[in-house]
Amino acid sequence: MNLFKTALYAAGCSAVVALVNCDIFNPESGDEAPDVSLSIVSVNSSLDYSEGNTAVYDIDKAKAFANVRTIDSDNNVRTFNGAVYIIERTQCDIIKITGSAISKDNIETEVHIGNATNIHDIAFISATKAYVTQYDATDVVIYNPATGKVTGETISLTDFTPDGASNPNMDAAVYYDGNVYIGLQKYTDDWSLTDNSSVAVIDASTDEVQGEIVLDAKNPQGMCIYNDRLYVACTGSFGAQDGGIEVIDLAAGATDGILVTEAALGGDVSNVIIVNSTTGYAVVADASWTNAVVCFNPTDGNRHGTIAGVENAAQFGLAWDGTYFYVGDRSAANPGLLIVDTSDNSVVSGPHDLGMPPNAIALLEVEE
Repeated sequence: MNLFKTALYAAGCSAVVALVNCDIFNPESGDEAPDVSLSIVSVNSSLDYSEGNTAVYDIDKAKAFANVRTIDSDNNVRTFNGAVYIIERTQCDIIKITGSAISKDNIETEVHIGNATNIHDIAFISATKAYVTQYDATDVVIYNPATGKVTGETISLTDFTPDGASNPNMDAAVYYDGNVYIGLQKYTDDWSLTDNSSVAVIDASTDEVQGEIVLDAKNPQGMCIYNDRLYVACTGSFGAQDGGIEVIDLAAGATDGILVTEAALGGDVSNVIIVNSTTGYAVVADASWTNAVVCFNPTDGNRHGTIAGVENAAQFGLAWDGTYFYVGDRSAANPGLLIVDTSDNSVVSGPHDLGMPPNAIALLEVEE
C-alpha cells in the first residue's frame, strides 16, 4: 500500500526514484555529444486527489508550463528514450507522448492494461520491451514502448502470493544488468502485512522468474540502483518506525540488511534516490503525514538533516539531472517544483507553479 493512499484512507477518503534510462556517451570514443534538452515532467493531483493534470518545467529555459493536460488523479510518470509515459494507476492506462510538448492533442498511444488491476510502475528493458507491475493482480504485463501496446504476454508472480492474500502486491520495478527487480509488499486481503516482504527477480532476456530476495524489513516502496546495489525504502507498518532503507547486493543476490532505520530517519520512509557515494535522499513522513526530504550518507547510513524549504514532499517527487536535485512539494500553501543544490542542500529556485501540487516527477532528456 502506498503512503499517500494510506493517509487518505485514514482521513476517510479513497484514492517509484525517478529513474532515467539513457544511452551512455563515451567522450573517449570520438563521438560528439548530442544536443540534449532537459525537462522535468510532473503529474499532479489536487490536495484531495479529486483532479489531476500534467506540467512541464523546461530546465534550459527555467520556465514552467502548467495545466498542459488533464489526467486521472491517481498517477505516476516515467520517461524513456525521449518519451513520457503517464501511468493512470487505478484507470489502468498508459499514455505515451514523445517529447515534452504534452497536451490533450499530442498523444502517440494510449493503452488500457487491465480491469481493476491498479498498475503501479514500468521497468524499461529495451526500445521494444518493458514490464508493467499490477498491484492488484498476480501477473506482470509485457509492454512494447515502441508501439505503446501490450504484447499479450504476461509473467506470473502467483508463487509469491502469501496465505490470506489474492496477490503479492507488486509495486516499484527497476531494470539493471539483465534483470528486473520488483518490490512485493505482500499484504493480506484485509490489509495486514504478512511474515515477510521481498523483491522478485526476473531474467529480462527469457522472462523467467529467478526467485525472490526476502527483505529484513517489510513493505517496500521506492527503489533505486547505485553501484551494483539496490536501495529499497521499506515503510514497514505505518507509524511504527519498524522499517528503513535496506540495501541488496545484486551481485550476491542477497540483502546486506538495513542501512539506516526509520528511527534514525525520523519517520516512515517511502522513497529513496542516491546522488553519489556520500549523498542520498529519502522521503520521510512524520506522525501528521507531512513528508520531509532527509539527507543521508548511502555508504555509512549517517543522517545529515533535511532539505530546508521543503514543506511536504511528494512521495514520488524526486529527480536528479546530474547537476541539480528536484523535489515536488505538495504544500497546501506553496506547492510546486523546488530546485536544490546538492553541495549544501539549499533550495536555489522555486517553488515553480505547476498548476496543481505535484504527485510524481521524472527527468526527460530529448536529443535535438
